[in-house]
Amino acid sequence: MSKLLIAFLLLSVIACQMQDFYSPQTSKSMLYYAKASYCEADQIKNWNGQACDFHPSMTDIKVVKNLAHGSQLYLGFDADANAIVIAFRGSQNIQNWIDNLDYKKTEYDFCNDCMVHKGFYKAWQAVSDEVMSTYRSLKSSHSGAKTYVTGHSLGGAIATLCALELRQAGFQVDNFYVFGCPRVGNQQFAEYGAQQLPYEVEVVHYKDPVPHVPLSVQGFVRIPTETYYYSKTDVNAYKWCPSAGGEENSKCSNKLLLATNIGDHLNYLGVYTGCTDIQDIQDEIAVLTYDNLPNNGLKRLARLEQQYLDEQQDQQRVISE
Repeated sequence: MSKLLIAFLLLSVIACQMQDFYSPQTSKSMLYYAKASYCEADQIKNWNGQACDFHPSMTDIKVVKNLAHGSQLYLGFDADANAIVIAFRGSQNIQNWIDNLDYKKTEYDFCNDCMVHKGFYKAWQAVSDEVMSTYRSLKSSHSGAKTYVTGHSLGGAIATLCALELRQAGFQVDNFYVFGCPRVGNQQFAEYGAQQLPYEVEVVHYKDPVPHVPLSVQGFVRIPTETYYYSKTDVNAYKWCPSAGGEENSKCSNKLLLATNIGDHLNYLGVYTGCTDIQDIQDEIAVLTYDNLPNNGLKRLARLEQQYLDEQQDQQRVISE
């Protein structure tokens, strides 16, 4: 039996399992945990406001911040879900982040030949001790609780490293959803992440540019568990996008490399991803397509990425022939 046929059969089995596993309701619930991470620290501690009201039974909340890396996250216990929640905030200026993104990688010690984005790893290491000690304390107080980890944007990247460290410490991660998450590491890291977090859900909304950076041509690969929402406004228009062998699925978000929209990054499942839900903010960010930003480096990066993917497809075609 050919390797291609084996890979196809394996992906078919996994696809059936994942289609049953992915829940839009769970996804929205996890998104609201991530949404609350954008609120001010005092608001999170007091757990009030629209972003927090979606989960009214949150207690034992601790906010962790690192000013040097601009990181903010919170941990807490949701009594209704019987779950310890760890939610990471993304960048507060995503356009500047994309334009100035540093693509340096560093070694990731938990798997052979694994490399991760140096900035993401430093951001996680800056808060990891406090996060892990707080998590252990919550786990001691709520021994039967499940563990939920989530994040949006850069917060999704740091959440990925957090979830993996929890697994390395012997803890189970019951729900792990990230939204608009950039690529975190190389192919070996992506394969390791898929092994350790088999039910990770990486949600991508339509023309969101952030999941396309850092670039494949620079050695970064997405963990192969994308759920792609292929409509700007239809929250029911989604599909799971399996991939294998360290290659991303070219039929989902990767097919829109040159058509990116910051507004899609800031709206997931029909929900604005920041702390508030003010329509004026929605209207303002809706015009932030890169076509309206003529000097934006994203356009250049997208062309470079498309050239690389075309070359990869040509190589695969030659091999198959």
